[in-house]
Amino acid sequence: MPATISLKIDATAPGSSINPMRPVTPRPSFSVGWSASDGAIGSGVLSVDVYSAADGGGFAAWQTGKPAAGSALFQGAYDHTYSFYSVATDVAGNVEQKTAADAATACRREFILPGDSTGDGTVNILDLIFIRDKLIGDLLSGDNWAADVNGDGKINVLDLICTRNRIGTSLP
Repeated sequence: MPATISLKIDATAPGSSINPMRPVTPRPSFSVGWSASDGAIGSGVLSVDVYSAADGGGFAAWQTGKPAAGSALFQGAYDHTYSFYSVATDVAGNVEQKTAADAATACRREFILPGDSTGDGTVNILDLIFIRDKLIGDLLSGDNWAADVNGDGKINVLDLICTRNRIGTSLP
């Protein structure tokens, strides 16, 4: 009986996107996440490159050769707007084509409401729960920075006290 050989040809580019971001972030350092896939019949995602731009300017490579899903801490500056997009490449060499940014955020210190760790515009019990859950967290990962209410670089009971004292305040 002769041997059967099958050959799969991947001629379709993979897809990727930047994870949703807050429209305005109160800190210049924030996490940017991405994900990519190559579909059910694709050869698989080889890598993802992430590009960033400031204030509507040209995009430049920020993270290159990254895995299909991941995140990194972006260091921006106050009073600037940052846009991001990702481009995936699959194992067969197909490269995704992008024409616009996937996500954007603005860094503005004037929108900070001390104690509003959840970013909903009001200091309430949900903020206390958020901080409680982050008490042993790493300040630089994900959204943990929002739990450092007093800005001392640590997440501790002092942040809970600061938040408790501001319960009921909200942005105008």
